[in-house]
Amino acid sequence: MKSDSVIHKAVSPFLDSQNHPSLTDKGVVDENFSAHSHFESQTPFFASYQELEGMDGASDPRQTEINALMSDLYVEEFNDEIYQLVAEASEFYHNRLPKHDAGDGELAERQAWRELETHFAPLHEDLEIILESMIGEVDAADLEGMSDHEKDLWVDSFFSGEGELEEEAPEIEHGWLKKKLRKARKKLKGIRKKVGKLVKKVGKKLSKPLLKVMLRRLKKFAKKLLIHVLQVASKNKRFPNRYRPLIAMLRKKLVKKEYADDVIQEEWVANSVASLQTELDYYLATGLLGEHAASGMEEELLELDSPYEETSWQDMEEARQLFVEQMLALEEHEDPAPHIEQFVTAILQAIRVIAQPVIAAVGRDKVIRYLAKYVSRITGKFIKKKNLNKLIATALVDVGLRLMKLEVQPEDEKMAAAEALAGVVEDTVMNSLQLPAAVFENEQLLEAEVVAAFEKAAADNLPPMLPEEIYRKRPHLRPSGSMKNAWVQLPHRKSKHRKRCRCYKKAIKSPSRRISAHTAKEIKTFDEVSLEMFLEEQLGIEIGGGLDAQIHLYEALPGTALFDIANQESYVPGLRSRHACNYNMLHPLTTHAAGLLLGEPALGRNVPAPYLMHRHCILPGQRFYFLEVPGVQPQTFLEEGSLRLRRPSKTKLSLDFIRNEIKIDLFISEKAAQSIAVDMREKQISPIASNKVVGILSDGLKQNFSQIGQNTIHVIHPSVIPGWGSGFALRRLPLYVIELLASSIQNWAVSALSKGLTNQMEQFVSATEHLEDGVMLRIQLVSIPGLDDIGKALGNVRNILSHPFDGIPGSARLEIYPGYV
Repeated sequence: MKSDSVIHKAVSPFLDSQNHPSLTDKGVVDENFSAHSHFESQTPFFASYQELEGMDGASDPRQTEINALMSDLYVEEFNDEIYQLVAEASEFYHNRLPKHDAGDGELAERQAWRELETHFAPLHEDLEIILESMIGEVDAADLEGMSDHEKDLWVDSFFSGEGELEEEAPEIEHGWLKKKLRKARKKLKGIRKKVGKLVKKVGKKLSKPLLKVMLRRLKKFAKKLLIHVLQVASKNKRFPNRYRPLIAMLRKKLVKKEYADDVIQEEWVANSVASLQTELDYYLATGLLGEHAASGMEEELLELDSPYEETSWQDMEEARQLFVEQMLALEEHEDPAPHIEQFVTAILQAIRVIAQPVIAAVGRDKVIRYLAKYVSRITGKFIKKKNLNKLIATALVDVGLRLMKLEVQPEDEKMAAAEALAGVVEDTVMNSLQLPAAVFENEQLLEAEVVAAFEKAAADNLPPMLPEEIYRKRPHLRPSGSMKNAWVQLPHRKSKHRKRCRCYKKAIKSPSRRISAHTAKEIKTFDEVSLEMFLEEQLGIEIGGGLDAQIHLYEALPGTALFDIANQESYVPGLRSRHACNYNMLHPLTTHAAGLLLGEPALGRNVPAPYLMHRHCILPGQRFYFLEVPGVQPQTFLEEGSLRLRRPSKTKLSLDFIRNEIKIDLFISEKAAQSIAVDMREKQISPIASNKVVGILSDGLKQNFSQIGQNTIHVIHPSVIPGWGSGFALRRLPLYVIELLASSIQNWAVSALSKGLTNQMEQFVSATEHLEDGVMLRIQLVSIPGLDDIGKALGNVRNILSHPFDGIPGSARLEIYPGYV
C-alpha cells in the first residue's frame, strides 16, 4: 500500500484549531500526526470549543422428521420464561453484592453466587419431583386412549402444586421449603407446555418406555439449563458464543444448502435465549427418533471447528473502567495514545462477535492493528487538548447533569467527563466496524473513514461544546438539536464498584411531550405492536384526546439487557415496579419514533429488523425510551401466582410445508375481548362484533408480513432451521410471491373466521368470563393449494406457478380458548 501520496483531505471542522487559537496547546501538539497524516483535521471536536466555564427433489426423510418434531416441540413462552429467570437471577445476585468496598470482592461474589444457587435450587428440585412422578405414572395412564385435551389435563395435574408434595416428597419436612417448591412450580409454565407436547406424541406412534427415557433426558437437561441461566445472570456473560456452534451444527445437519437467511438466523438466535430452546428441541427430537447420538450433544459440539470463545462482558466493563481511570490520572503533557491502543484492543476482543464479519474478510490482526493505530491517533489528538476534561464536565453540568440526580458530586462530574471520552473511543471503534471490508485495504481511505466514525461518536457522546456557527452549518454534529442534550453512563458508582453491575447510558434531559392518538398509532414498538395498542391495552390509557408524558431515553452498552435498565432505574416512577417483566415498559427508539415523539430523528438509532422483534435480543448502541405518565398503573393479571403484564392483541402465523397446513393463532387482548363480548351479548349475531374480530385478524396478518413481522412467522420446512427466527427463510422468496401468499392467507382466514365465529359466539363469550388474560382463536387450514410449490422454492427449486394459490383449502377449522394458549 502506498500511504505517502496525497489523495485528498478530509474536510471536517472538528480538526481545525484556528477558530479558537486560545484553546490550542502548543506545547503538546501531536507533531507526528500532523507530519504523517493526510487527514489533518477539520473536525471541530479536535480544536473548536464553546467558551465555557434443502429441498432438491426428494428430501431426506430423517431431516424432514427432525424438523417437524422440533417445530412441534417449540413453545414460545419457553423463551419468555427463561429470559424472566435470567432477569430475576440477575437482580437477586447484584442485590447481594456489597454496594461499598468491603474488602475481598471475590469473596463477596462467591457468597452471592452460593445464595443465588440456594435461592433457585427449589426450582430444579421441584421439576425433578414432577418428572419423576410422571415417569412413575406413565405405565398406569391410558395415554393412547386420551384426547389431546385430556393429555394436557394429565400433565397439568403434576404441575398444579396442590397436594402432591406430601406424597411425592415425604423427605421434605420444613414448611418453608414446601411453600418455596409450590412457588417454584409457578415458574415452569414453558416447561409444562413442552412436556405436554412431548406426551401428546405417545398416542400417535411412540412407546411408553421411550416417553420415560425422554422425561429422564429432560430432567438431566433442566439442571444444565438452570446452571447456565445463573451463570449468564451473575457473570455478565451472554448466550452467543456457547450456542453459536450448536446453530452451525444444525445448519450443517439439517440444511443441505447454504442460504443467506441461515447466516442471519444463526447470528440472531445465538445472541438470544432462543438458543437454549433450540438445543433442547434438537436433543428431544433426535431422542424421539431413537437416536442415541442425541445424548452426545456435547461431543458433537466439540468436534466443530468454531472460532468463537466464551466472552464475559465484564471484561469489557473492566477495560472501560481502566481507561476512565487512566484518563482521570492523565498528566497535562502525557501522550494518551498507549492507553487508547490498549482500550481499542480490549474493545475488539470483547465485541469480536460483532466484529466477526470484518475480521473474517480482512483478518483479525490487520483489523486490530489498523484500528488501534488510527483510532488512537485521531482520538488521541482530541484527548490531548488542554483542560479537555474540565471543559466536558462543565458542558455536562450546563446541560443539566446535576438535575439528573441530586447526589452527583464534583468528582462524579469529572468521572462523567472521562466516561464520555471512553464512549467516544468505544463508539469510534463500533462505527468503524460497520465499514465495508474493502476500506481496510486502503489506509488513506480507512483513515478518512475513521475520522468520520470519530466525528459521529463525538457528536453522540459529548455535550454541546462547539460554537453555534458550526452547529448551524453542520446540524448533524448535535443530534439532540435545539434540546441540547447529552448522554451519561449509569449507574453512578465509584470505580471500584462499577464493574459489579451492567452499565447503560441515559440522556441527561427527559423531555415532556404531548402524544396524540395519530402519533401513537404510527409508532411501532417491539413485535410490530403499535404504541397506541400498548398504551390502551397494556396501560389502560384512553388516548383519543392525547396524553402528556415525560420521555426517558436510554442506550444499551455491550452486555446490557433491558432488565438491567429497568431494575436499576429505581428513581423513575413507574419503571421499577414489583410486577414481573417491568422491562416491557421500554420501547425501541428508532429514528422514526424519535422524529415523531421528540422532533429530533437523529436521537434515534436504527437497527436490523430482527432486533426489533423481541426484548430478549438487543444490540449494543441500540436506544430505547420509557414513557412516564403520572397516575398510570400497568394493566396486570394473576398468572401462575405472579402478577403479569396483560398482553396486546397479536397474530401468530405458522406455515407448515411438511404437512401442508397453515395455523393462525389470533390472540385478542382482555380489553378488546370484553368489548366484543358486550356486543355479542346485545345481539345473538352481531356484525359489529364480527367486524371487530376480523379487523384485529387483518391488522395482525399485515404485521406478520411486514419487514419486521415476517421474522416472527414460524416456518416448518426441511431446509429451514426450526424454531425462533425460522421466518427469515421467507426472504428467499420473490416479493410478489410473499404478497400473493399474504393476500391468500388473509382471504382464507377471514372466511374461516367469519363462518366459524357465527356458530361459536357463545363459546367466545364464555371464554371472556374466565380469569385468564384475553381470548385465543385458533384457525387451522389444511390442504393448501400452492403451498407445495412455495415449499420447493424455499428449497431452491425454481418452479413456482404464476398463480400458485388458485383454489381454496381442503378444510378449515376454528377453535376458541380462554387465555393465551
